[in-house]
Amino acid sequence: MAFLARRLAAGVVTLLAVTIVTFFALNVLPGNVASVVLGKNATPDQVAELEQKLGLDRSVPERYLDWLGDIVHGHLGDSSIATAQGLPDPSLWPLISGPLKNTVILAGLTILILTPLSLIVGVVAARHEDRVPDHLISVVTLVFISLPEFVVGSVLIIAFFSWLDLLPPVVLVPPGGNPLDDVKALKNTDGPDLITQGSTELVHALLAADLVDQMSIFTAPLVLG
Repeated sequence: MAFLARRLAAGVVTLLAVTIVTFFALNVLPGNVASVVLGKNATPDQVAELEQKLGLDRSVPERYLDWLGDIVHGHLGDSSIATAQGLPDPSLWPLISGPLKNTVILAGLTILILTPLSLIVGVVAARHEDRVPDHLISVVTLVFISLPEFVVGSVLIIAFFSWLDLLPPVVLVPPGGNPLDDVKALKNTDGPDLITQGSTELVHALLAADLVDQMSIFTAPLVLG
């Protein structure tokens, strides 16, 4: 328990240090957020007004402490663009909650698919160590590791759309929706690419390196008996 507490405390300190360095580094860079948002045609009065709304007229340490206090209370901050446009609710959460939900859904589906697949591949490689299945799996996983993501994505689109006709090449999830709202409708919907990828290579490598010994421990009594 003491070790866990120390590790947790170290993680909190590390995270805090990263936020401090990042926050101060962004403020050292040349340029002005208000000027960027308003554009080059903005007047000095408009820039000064937006700076006041965003709190840029205060010192960096003061703004950092305010930001840290907001984070502790669950407020992620305000969008500079939404603030400049005078929207009634410029907070970031309504802007990112929809995409974040879809990200969680896609990540969950990826885990559900790749976890059992990785376990199966790892078990097969471990049971056939230094034989054809093990070498074949190692070569295939190494190839997928070496290929750029856009190549793997293109191959998956060709496989699942052109060859298998199971998924559309592109899909569009409307604002406020999610990929599970109407799976059948995605078949005939055009839009930006929606591709999920995960890594079976890591799980395979871990299993192939460790599972052989585990299997030997568990199967030896059965063989001897």
